[in-house]
Amino acid sequence: MGTLGKIFTMEEAAAELRISRRALQDLVKDHPHYAQNGHRKLFSESDIRALWEAMRCHSSSSRPSRAKRRTGTSAEPTSDNTLRRLRERLSKPLPESSSRPARRKSNVVGFPRE
Repeated sequence: MGTLGKIFTMEEAAAELRISRRALQDLVKDHPHYAQNGHRKLFSESDIRALWEAMRCHSSSSRPSRAKRRTGTSAEPTSDNTLRRLRERLSKPLPESSSRPARRKSNVVGFPRE
């Protein structure tokens, strides 16, 4: 081992902290303790200790803090728009149907019995 000690990949660091890779990605957004090699993030033992400290609850309160509210644009229409469109469709009169269904000639062919 070099002077840095052991170096961990994203997967190894997540396993060391006993969290998922995705949870580690979210954690390093707020606490950027890592070295970057291209697109890869690498973690030293001291980086993992710093991330561990960031994960610890330093509050004397027993209530967890509220999660950050994520905002953004939805790809789907809101429920208000959906409800409005449904009401419009229901308020339109139904198309007139024909008085009798049209009789179609059967396409069944009979075979002679032996």
